[in-house]
Amino acid sequence: MELDKGKVEAALLNLGLSTKRSKSIARDLSKMDLAVEGKQEVLRQRAFTTSKSIKEIVKED
Repeated sequence: MELDKGKVEAALLNLGLSTKRSKSIARDLSKMDLAVEGKQEVLRQRAFTTSKSIKEIVKED
């Protein structure tokens, strides 16, 4: 599953993460070849966001 790096970054910024951190997480996620659940787990670990927010950022198309 491929993620749009810009959309992920914007969503993380809206959640209150810093620009530098949002860009780093978005870049890393866009490079990973993981299923939806895997990317949600990475976000949970790196961004410390709520499960609801994570599901909105990383969802199946």
